[in-house]
Amino acid sequence: MINLIEGQIDLNEKNISVTSDYNYLNILSNIHSIEKRKDPGGGEPFFYIETIDGNMRFGVTVSMVEKKIEWLLLRWLDGPCTSKGWDDASEKDMREEYYALSDFIEKKMMRPADIKKGRQFKWKAKWGKVTVSYEPRSLDIAIFMTPN
Repeated sequence: MINLIEGQIDLNEKNISVTSDYNYLNILSNIHSIEKRKDPGGGEPFFYIETIDGNMRFGVTVSMVEKKIEWLLLRWLDGPCTSKGWDDASEKDMREEYYALSDFIEKKMMRPADIKKGRQFKWKAKWGKVTVSYEPRSLDIAIFMTPN
């Protein structure tokens, strides 16, 4: 489950918070709660988990910088656009997924976005910010959780 008000991903017995550090995430990867992956470009390792919230399945990538969380990237794995390839996705699919994710966040945050600008909606929280955005040129739709 995704708890945007508290800034965490609730796993069965453990949680990943935007304040979690590398050592904690590494322990979770050792007990197979999450996957630790190597950056193919040689940068910092990152962590990955899949979680379900309601009827939505998300892939969550945790990016690290200097042993702290830089951001969490959430992709809707079964979304109308994300589940398609380049040849099958359309601008209509992208907007549909973007607005569905925006509605999801609005319900979780219990209020509308603080900033609506172009292809981004942003919510401010005590722990940081939540952004949903889409970029048609790269067929990219995602939610970012960025700590303060």
